[in-house]
Amino acid sequence: MDLVLVLDKSGSMSSYASDLNTFASSVLDEFEFGDELTAAGAVEFRSSATVLSPLTTDRDAVKQAIAATSPGGGTDISDGLTEGLSVLDATTRSGTRRVMMLLTDGEQ
Repeated sequence: MDLVLVLDKSGSMSSYASDLNTFASSVLDEFEFGDELTAAGAVEFRSSATVLSPLTTDRDAVKQAIAATSPGGGTDISDGLTEGLSVLDATTRSGTRRVMMLLTDGEQ
């Protein structure tokens, strides 16, 4: 499976920043990573979106990329989803299930 976490890092998430990072980390811990198993990546969005980690089988690299960010700015969910899709589209792994998980408070 190819999994991309799309994380809301806008200012409205300030009080949830630690919980969001903990939850994202726990989601990653639910999967077994490897070439024939799971690869994951992460995207953050605020006023614009940024790829934190492309798809990788290195779970710790994705966790570190997520932990290194802090909330601030506006909210552009659409840009986050667009970047998440671009991460999934960049894979060369054929026949894998592709999943995008959006984590947001929903305030735009």
